[in-house]
Amino acid sequence: MMKKMKLIVFPCVLFVLFFNMVGFLYGEPFYAEVTSLAFSSDGKYLAGGCDDMFVRVWDVKTGKQIRAMRWQMRGSGINTAVNLITSVAFSPDNKYLAKGGSPIVVWDVRTGREVWAMSPNGIADSVAFSPDGKYLASGGTRDTVQLWDIKTGKEVRLLKGHGTLYSIAFSPDSNYLVAGSSKHIYSDKLQKEWKGMVGVIELWDIKTGKSIRQIEIDGDRVDEVTSIAFSPDGKHIASGGGRLLFWDAKTGKEVKLLEKNDCCYDSLVFSSDGKYLAGVDGGQRTMLLDARTGKVLRTFKGHKFNARSVAFSPDSKYLASGGADHMYSYRNGQFYSEWKGDDYIIPLWDIEIGKKAMEFRGNYLY
Repeated sequence: MMKKMKLIVFPCVLFVLFFNMVGFLYGEPFYAEVTSLAFSSDGKYLAGGCDDMFVRVWDVKTGKQIRAMRWQMRGSGINTAVNLITSVAFSPDNKYLAKGGSPIVVWDVRTGREVWAMSPNGIADSVAFSPDGKYLASGGTRDTVQLWDIKTGKEVRLLKGHGTLYSIAFSPDSNYLVAGSSKHIYSDKLQKEWKGMVGVIELWDIKTGKSIRQIEIDGDRVDEVTSIAFSPDGKHIASGGGRLLFWDAKTGKEVKLLEKNDCCYDSLVFSSDGKYLAGVDGGQRTMLLDARTGKVLRTFKGHKFNARSVAFSPDSKYLASGGADHMYSYRNGQFYSEWKGDDYIIPLWDIEIGKKAMEFRGNYLY
């Protein structure tokens, strides 16, 4: 069962886009998905990265979409055949909104104007702003984390990692960066006999750029760390993949949870008050957990096909979830769908009562 769950939770958007492209060409169904979510720190806006290559911004108070932004390749000077959106993030001062994938793009939140765009090493599966507002970090398919100057878009530091870096996160004091990835294991030095994979958590010192800790998790437990998050107090790190695990950020030792939790969590995020942890289970469920014990407190099922991403409101009262709710097919030069409603639906859950407070909606623009 665990192996099946691991196959379901494949964090890179490349698989989804490949599946959708096959459907586009051969008439097979493909999904309209919200692949990533982020709230602005003032709670005014919710951003969603969508698979039609647009980043949408909604007004949280009214629920209305106020902007849809797409990177314009023409005249950019960036050589890429695709425009992927794997991750979205607001800067701490809410002036900028960034998207991961290929390329990395930063927009001005107020005007929607593109500030800069850069080609990352490979595909940037994850992007994160440092809490002090100095850097935008990107990690992805080329074994590296790149640190970018937020204002200029210039690369200021390169951190060497292992394998695909599925998820990255800064410590609250901006001094450290952690990444979740995987590592191939061989039985010989020539790497001819492959034995399997192990999940890897790596921690870097931002000032020096040096790796200060690498945790390899037994492949029988976790062969890919697909999601990573720092607790708001900086004392703990939560990792998702084959199962949910907690770590002491200072020592790197595993912290045993009071409640055993073997669910295959992805898109992990802590609430700002540190009480809760949320993630998706690789299916249709969004899970709310006690951040101290790992106990599942609530289960939300708000997507027709699968849940992909979650985000807490800054006041820790609400949880937004993004996923797939609409299926298309493309035949004879036209789109077909039996669904007549909005393509993108993001439910906002009231944590205290466990019910849906409102929805954010958008339509496919490809």
